[in-house]
Amino acid sequence: IYAVLGTDAAIGGLGRDTIDTTIFSGNYLVNLQTGLTNFSGESFTEFEAVISGNGNDTLIGTDGANFMHGGAGNDSILGGVGNDTLSGGSGSDNLIGGDGLDWVSYASATAAITIDLNMGRVFAADGTDTLSSIEAALGGADADSLLGGNGNDWLIGGDGGDTLMGGVGNDTLIGGEGGMESLIGGAGDDVILVGGTDLASILALFNLP
Repeated sequence: IYAVLGTDAAIGGLGRDTIDTTIFSGNYLVNLQTGLTNFSGESFTEFEAVISGNGNDTLIGTDGANFMHGGAGNDSILGGVGNDTLSGGSGSDNLIGGDGLDWVSYASATAAITIDLNMGRVFAADGTDTLSSIEAALGGADADSLLGGNGNDWLIGGDGGDTLMGGVGNDTLIGGEGGMESLIGGAGDDVILVGGTDLASILALFNLP
């Protein structure tokens, strides 16, 4: 459902519903839990996903599994309870997963990025994101670096010659297509899955001290 600024009372209903506010380029607050926004008379209820526009937006999820994309701008996204997927878009964003197995997705990144779950930072050409309570990360189409934290992390490289390092914990590392990749499990009982057919391009190191 596409929102028109300030006058909408939209109800998603059954199923997995998405509210799209990209028509508005100002700063937007969308709270999927309460259904309220920062505009009087506007409400979005029974939605599980939101895609916002080019402002400095604040997006708040429900107790279920949500997908939230901030678009351009310096956004703050809070997943809440549930297994959420957060995507900040361009800009310097603050992404907070909350409870559950929460993902950050950089599938739409246009250049190589570094995702460091241990440090809680993502370094990209268009900004630096801050991460909190994130257990899983998806890279983009370039040669990305994905670094796990101290928990049981999920790292998926996507296309490009990526470097994935699980760190401490029982991690799952999944390589993608497109070039030489380094998949390093680190300490713990790790699972490493190779994408594509060029197995010789994969370096897998298990249980490093």
